[in-house]
Amino acid sequence: VLFMPSLVEQKTLGELMSQARILNMAAVVLVHDEAELEAAIRCRARIIAVGGRVPRTLEVDHRRMRQLLRKVPSDRIRLAVGGFNHKDQLSELRYEIDGVMVGTALMKSAQPNQFIRHMGFS
Repeated sequence: VLFMPSLVEQKTLGELMSQARILNMAAVVLVHDEAELEAAIRCRARIIAVGGRVPRTLEVDHRRMRQLLRKVPSDRIRLAVGGFNHKDQLSELRYEIDGVMVGTALMKSAQPNQFIRHMGFS
C-alpha cells in the first residue's frame, strides 16, 4: 500500500499504517521533502520511498533525492522513485538505496523487456 504524507495528516497516516500492518500488508511511504520524511519516521515506516520529481513542477531532481535518501535511517528500506531513464542514474545511487520504482519510462517504452535489461534489472 502506498501512502503519501502530503495528502493526509500525520495522525491519519499513522492510523492507516497501523491498519495495513494488521492486514499484513507492506506499507510504502512516499516522501518528497524533510517534513514528509520526518512524518514517515514518526509513524515507524519500514519502507520509505523518496520521490525524484518535484511535486509542483514534476521536474526530476536526483540531487535533491540523493540528499533526502541520506537522511533516511539505515534500518529502513530505502526506495528511489521517479525519473529514471538510464542505468547510470541508478548506479550513482547504489549506496543510498535498497530498491527502485520505475514507472513512466517503463510504460512509455516500446519494448519494456529491453528497457528492463538496459536498466540492469535482469
